[in-house]
Amino acid sequence: MTDLERPRWHDVALSLVVLVAWVVPITEGAFNAAPNRGWPGLIRDFGSISCLFRHRPENLPYYRLQVRRDVGDWVALDERAYFPMEPFGHRSRFDRFMDRWGYNNLRARDDLVLWIAARDRELHPAEPPIVAVRFVAGNRPIRVDQPPPQGHWQKPPLDPERAVQVDSHHVVGQPGSRP
Repeated sequence: MTDLERPRWHDVALSLVVLVAWVVPITEGAFNAAPNRGWPGLIRDFGSISCLFRHRPENLPYYRLQVRRDVGDWVALDERAYFPMEPFGHRSRFDRFMDRWGYNNLRARDDLVLWIAARDRELHPAEPPIVAVRFVAGNRPIRVDQPPPQGHWQKPPLDPERAVQVDSHHVVGQPGSRP
């Protein structure tokens, strides 16, 4: 075999990378309806582009932020002031953060709490500082018998009939905890 007929080593290596990082997750997604959670996030994203959905989601999870200042009770944080960009349709960076990293990572939430407290000082210097933040989790069932919401996607309002489900509570400057 001459050098012209033999594949170059970097072509073989690149082919293996494409096979492992893209073709395998797409194939796995075709059989399992999604790439395995064991793959790194970037690889799962590559595999998700195949858009092979076998099952519709049964519910819509969402998160909200509530803050407590030096004085007063818990109030909902206006997320639009802190996360004004909506690079993911009508979902903010906070929604993407919670979907991707924040749903089970208290350290990431602690970092976000520190940022929110600092950003609040910039936006509202005359108000008392934020002393605590809590992440409120909601879950809205998707039902075929209900009409779809009109307009663009919005988080469902918190149901006043149900108790607030606090997912985690964070005191500014202290590690967070789950209730």
